[in-house]
Amino acid sequence: MVADPAGSGRQVLMGRIIKDDPNQAATSRAQMTISYNKMNIPVYHTSHRMYMHPDLKYLEQYNGIADWFSLVELWTAHDAGMDGDPAGSARWGLSLHNDGPINSPLYWHLYGEWMQPASKSYVDFWAYDNKSYIVPFGKWFTLDIYIVPGEGSAGKMKITVTPDGGVATTIFDISGTAAYYPGRPDLYLEDYQPFKLYIGNPWLSWMTNNGKYMAIYYNDYKWYKN
Repeated sequence: MVADPAGSGRQVLMGRIIKDDPNQAATSRAQMTISYNKMNIPVYHTSHRMYMHPDLKYLEQYNGIADWFSLVELWTAHDAGMDGDPAGSARWGLSLHNDGPINSPLYWHLYGEWMQPASKSYVDFWAYDNKSYIVPFGKWFTLDIYIVPGEGSAGKMKITVTPDGGVATTIFDISGTAAYYPGRPDLYLEDYQPFKLYIGNPWLSWMTNNGKYMAIYYNDYKWYKN
């Protein structure tokens, strides 16, 4: 818990990455996980306020593709009958990407991804980009996530961003296989990670070598009863 970087005087939660772990692959992260075996409810609706440290915008100056900057992840239960990632059978994530020239704005990326079987690990079964809504660095905003698990028209995922004092903008509103492993309704959601700062080691090393502060601040978390 730290002082609000915007100067409100409130205490807020901070997730910060100091440096990567040279002894472990892909451990450059700070996250909070809500875990529950077979978290089978018809609607998942949460919101929280976020403040992304202005230094995170520096990733736009990386010379190359930067496509590993996760803000939220959801995982289904792992299926012992399939090989693949032991953490889960599938995952959904909201992340920031940059695949343009230097100084191209980071943009929002939402995806559903196989984690099992191993032959499909890290392969998207759907993915969407939003390059029109500018990512708000250095200011508080509310991230609202609304999910109806299901396949086809039964599945829905809607994400809105509302800057403090501003209006809500829907950055994603999709139907499809939303938070649901295709063809496996028994694989319920098991892990929900709404507070996440997870970045690949090459990009983290580049940021820290340039003296950048890798932090996201959080406040006012809500889980809605539907």
